[in-house]
Amino acid sequence: MSLGMISLLTLLAAIVIGFVRNANVGILCMGLAMVLGVIFDISASELISGFSSSLFMQMVGITYLFAIISGNGTLELLARKMVALVGKRKGLIPFVMYILGFIICAVGPGAIPSLAIIPVIAIPVAVSAGINPIMTAVIGDLGGMSGRMSPLTPDAAVVRELMEAQGMEGDTVPIMICLTVTALIVMVIVYIYYRGWKVEERPEEEQEHLPQFRPGQLLSLLGLVIMAVGVLFFSWNVGLTGFLIGSILIVIRC
Repeated sequence: MSLGMISLLTLLAAIVIGFVRNANVGILCMGLAMVLGVIFDISASELISGFSSSLFMQMVGITYLFAIISGNGTLELLARKMVALVGKRKGLIPFVMYILGFIICAVGPGAIPSLAIIPVIAIPVAVSAGINPIMTAVIGDLGGMSGRMSPLTPDAAVVRELMEAQGMEGDTVPIMICLTVTALIVMVIVYIYYRGWKVEERPEEEQEHLPQFRPGQLLSLLGLVIMAVGVLFFSWNVGLTGFLIGSILIVIRC
């Protein structure tokens, strides 16, 4: 069996183990790469050369910043405030969840964590409002899929790296537009299939009182805006910018 086939089977094994044991597949793969290197006499320098340091910096920088902003509750509070804006117009909640999914995904974390975060917010809100929770969660995740190729996400960093390696311009915005159009079409289909215009009558509940953003959370949001402006208009490296803003937030205890 060729080394290529063994590598593919090893990757598949890493994915299965990661799923079953709830382990990070990327870290498992790096460890298994060393095992294959020892078995097939591949030097450490050859193994390391297969990893793009530029891509690694981008992904870690974005993830680092997002972990800080998510950890201090900024994104969750922002999401709940956006949902609260609909007030008694509960039929608008699915569309708000789409926008929310887009924003959460596009500001940096990318699709993988966003697809897990959005249903956690969408389902309880939909149940309490008398709206189909499956529809609401799916529409929210479609918003996440729309934003996954934002220039700020790890997903886009991977695609940019591959495009540039093939001599193409590393611009993921056209891809994001295509994904958005596709997601909007699917959203309409989902909305019609689940009859999203039907809202069950529920006893009026006292509206949840949401706290104001803390100073640290406001600074976190400002950091996201600065990163977005810097990356989109001044061609800042998204990974290094994420490290910089994240480090500042840590230093000032946000």
